[in-house]
Amino acid sequence: MKNHLAHQALFFACILTLLLFQASPVWGLFGGLLFSIFLSSPYPDELLAKFHKPMLKYAIVGLGFGMNFQNVMSVGFEGLGITLLTLVFTVSAGWFIAKLLGIEEKIGFLIASGTAICGGSAIAALSPVIDAKSREISVSMGVIFILNAVALLVFPVLGRELGLSATQFAWWSAIAIHDTSSVVGTAAQFGNESLALATTVKLTRALWIVPFSLLAAHLFYTKNKKTDYPYFILFFILAALVSTYFPVIQIVSPFIVQISKSAFTVVLFLIGIGINKTAIRETGVKPILYGVLLWLIISLVSLCGVIYQFCTSLVC
Repeated sequence: MKNHLAHQALFFACILTLLLFQASPVWGLFGGLLFSIFLSSPYPDELLAKFHKPMLKYAIVGLGFGMNFQNVMSVGFEGLGITLLTLVFTVSAGWFIAKLLGIEEKIGFLIASGTAICGGSAIAALSPVIDAKSREISVSMGVIFILNAVALLVFPVLGRELGLSATQFAWWSAIAIHDTSSVVGTAAQFGNESLALATTVKLTRALWIVPFSLLAAHLFYTKNKKTDYPYFILFFILAALVSTYFPVIQIVSPFIVQISKSAFTVVLFLIGIGINKTAIRETGVKPILYGVLLWLIISLVSLCGVIYQFCTSLVC
């Protein structure tokens, strides 16, 4: 009895630590995984899911208060077109590679979506849409986060070796790197001009998550009648519009976004803690290989496209 109480106390202490230090979602996920591996979950997976599934939706809606539609649309139709082409190409390539490697359908879809749109945010938004299980979410998130860390180290070195301009590097990093935070961290190493353009293009790319979520809901709804349509995405759009066009809301928007980020970290901790050693062994190395192959393809294709377009003055 005492051991069980101590187990539960340590569980809540980990959550409190994540909140006090405003830990990033990646620490939430890996903290939960480590807790599961060395201590196991003090609560049943079904009970944890009752908390993290609705909390995930609320967190996504809250993050909408941090978006500004005017900044996103300032890139123009050219940016929207390029991001749409890369999205279609990435998802199509992902479907083909997933079939080739025998990747589970939902894991393949989440990793491809994270690669095509906006990394962990896309996975977080799409996972309740397709009714993904905790293991499927955790595996997909883990693959994306690993590749983000690699991009932060590798992309600036390659960009300098290839002699890319600040504008070229901004487009390349915004298209090929998954999460917005990693895009910002990488582009900043090429100067303020690269940072500003990369952030704007990335926001335009992230905007596709809305129609893509609705499309995913329709596709998976035909296969699983229990899957609900993502009505929370509509509230996400509403939050972004309110934050953009009502200055009064902008006073509290940063606080709402911070609370949502903290909630997102706790959600990933709960998801990670629901993963046991058996599930990790059953997953294997295939999802990692799948994510790496897909990322290398989109990175090389986008790099060639950026160099070719800029060299021929098609994109300036």
